[in-house]
Amino acid sequence: MGLERIARVFQALQLLAIALSPSFAIWYLATFSPVPPPVFENHPFHEFAITIATLIGGFVSYVSWRSYKDSGEIFLRWLTVGFLAFTLIYAPHGFLTRTAHHNIWLFLLFGPVSRLVMLGCMAYGLAQYGKPAENVGEVLTRGFWRYVFGASAVAVAGVVVLANSSLASSPWVRLPMESAAALLCLGGVTVMVLRRITSPLMKYYGVALLLFAQAAMAFILAKPWDHMWWLAHAIFAVGFSVIGWGVVSALLTTKSFASAFSQEQLMRALEQEKELLDALNRELWAERQLARTTLDALPDHVCVIDETGTILAVNESWRDFLEANHGDLGSGGVGSNYLHACERADGPRSDGAETAAAAIRAVLQGTSDGFSMEYSCDAPGEARWFLMSVLKAQSASGLRVVIAHQNISKRKEAEIRLRHLAMIDGLTGIANRRTFDETLGQEWRRASRAGTPLALLMIDVDHFKAYNDHYGHQAGDECLKTVAATLAATAKRPADLVARYGGEEFGVILPGCTLTDAQTLAEKMRLAVAELHLPHLASQTSGEVTISIGVSCLNLVATQGDSLDTQSLIAEADTALYRAKTSGRNCVSAQPAP
Repeated sequence: MGLERIARVFQALQLLAIALSPSFAIWYLATFSPVPPPVFENHPFHEFAITIATLIGGFVSYVSWRSYKDSGEIFLRWLTVGFLAFTLIYAPHGFLTRTAHHNIWLFLLFGPVSRLVMLGCMAYGLAQYGKPAENVGEVLTRGFWRYVFGASAVAVAGVVVLANSSLASSPWVRLPMESAAALLCLGGVTVMVLRRITSPLMKYYGVALLLFAQAAMAFILAKPWDHMWWLAHAIFAVGFSVIGWGVVSALLTTKSFASAFSQEQLMRALEQEKELLDALNRELWAERQLARTTLDALPDHVCVIDETGTILAVNESWRDFLEANHGDLGSGGVGSNYLHACERADGPRSDGAETAAAAIRAVLQGTSDGFSMEYSCDAPGEARWFLMSVLKAQSASGLRVVIAHQNISKRKEAEIRLRHLAMIDGLTGIANRRTFDETLGQEWRRASRAGTPLALLMIDVDHFKAYNDHYGHQAGDECLKTVAATLAATAKRPADLVARYGGEEFGVILPGCTLTDAQTLAEKMRLAVAELHLPHLASQTSGEVTISIGVSCLNLVATQGDSLDTQSLIAEADTALYRAKTSGRNCVSAQPAP
C-alpha cells in the first residue's frame, strides 16, 4: 500500500473519529448521570438558542437556494427544501417554550417532526445526487416552492393537533420519529459509501448525517430539560453547522456540491491541462511545418508575378480577399504591380511591406530561391497576422515568382497565449521558476558587461507546512497568493522581478541594486507581509504569517577576475536565508559574496 493511500485512509479515519466523538459524551451521560438526572430548565436561554437556530436556518436556506438557482443541481433543491421546512416547523418550538408546563407535548413534538422532515428531504436529495442539472425556471413555474410552504404549514398544524390528542404521550409517537431520523442518516451514509461519493463537500455532508444520527439517539435517551436533552441539541447544532458550512462553501466556489474539487483533484486537472497545452504547442509547430509544405502546392491566397513584379495570375481566394479587405495584401488584381504596391504601402504594415519587396527583388535577381515571412496588419477591431511564402519557379516565358498568403491570426494568438502561460506561475500569478532562471541569466550577462551590481533576495514563508496542515491546502494557497501579491507590490522598480521559486519560496532579482539597497527593500517586504496579519499556527507558537529573507549581492566591478555565475549568487542568498531561518525567522540576513 503506497504512502498516499495510507494517508487517505488515515484522513478518512480521522474524519470518522471526529464525526463519532459525540457518542462518547452520550455514553458518559447515560452511564454516570445520577438518578434522577439533573435538569437545567431555563426558558430565556432556550428561547434565545431557538431564535439563533431559526435565523441561521433561514440564512442557510437562502444561501442553498441561491446556489441551486445558479447551478440547477437537483440535490441542492432538496437540500434547500429540507433547510426551509426545518426552519418553518422548528420556529414554534421556541415560541412555545413557556407552554412547557401546560402542554409539554405541544412544546416537544415540533423538534422531532422538524428534524424528521429535514432529514427525509436530505435523504431524498441524496438519491438525486449526480443527476443532470434541471431548469430552475420550470421548477418555479410549477409552483414547487408554494407547495413547500404549504406542506410546512400542514406539518405545523398536524403537530398542534397531535399534541392536543390522547396519543401525544404515547412512546410510539416520539420514539419512531427519532428512530426514523437516525435510520435515514445511517442509510444516507451507507448510500454515500456504496456509491463512492467522495467530493470534498459531500464528505462534510456525511459527517453531518452521522452527527444527526447521534443527536437522534441522544433525544431518544433524554428527558425534557436534562443534560442529555441539551447535549442532543448541541450535537444537532454542530451537525447543522457542518452542513451549513458546506452550503456556504458551495456558494463561494462552484455553487454546486457535485462539481467542487479537492486540492488533489485540482492539481491533477492542472497537470492534465499542462500536458494538453504542451501537446497543442507541439501540434502548432508541426502544423506550421506542414503548412509551409502544403502552401507550395495549395496556398490560400496566391498570385504569380513576372520579372518586373506585374501580377500575371491570381486565384479566387485572392480576389475574394481583395474585395473584402480593399487591397490589404498590398496589391490589386491581374495587371497591377505587386512590388510597387508594397513599396508605396504606409501605416502599420509599411515596414513589413518594404522588407517583402526587397526580399522578392532578391529572388527575381537570382540571389535567393525563396523565403517565408510573417507580417501583421490592422483591421477594424482586430490585428491580423499573415504568413507569406515566396517561391521561385521557371516557365516557358521566363522567371516567375509564386506568392502565397495564409491567415495565421488564430495560431499567433495561441502562440502568444502559450508563451504567456509558460512564464507565469499558475497559482500566484507572478513569474515562475523558468522565467526567474532566464531573467537572472540575462541580468547577470548585462551586469557583467556594464560592471554594475546585481542583488538577489531569497524569501521563505515561515512555518508554512504547519500553516498548511492546520488550515488546509486551500488556505495555504490563498496565503501564498497574498504573500506573492504583497512582494510584487513592494518591488516597484520596472526592472525588478518577483518570482515563485518553488513551494513557499520566492526569489526577487534586483538589477543594479547594491547590498544596502537590497537589504532596505527586503526589510520593507518583511514588514509588508507582517502587516497582512494572516493568522498562523506554527509548532507550539501561535502568531501571524511572517517571512525570512536572505540577501546576496555581487559587485561585478570588484569581482571581474573571479569565475562566478548565477548559481553562486543563488547559493549565497540561500546561505543568508538559512541563517535568517536559524536565527529565529521573521528577519533579513545579508550574505555578500566574496
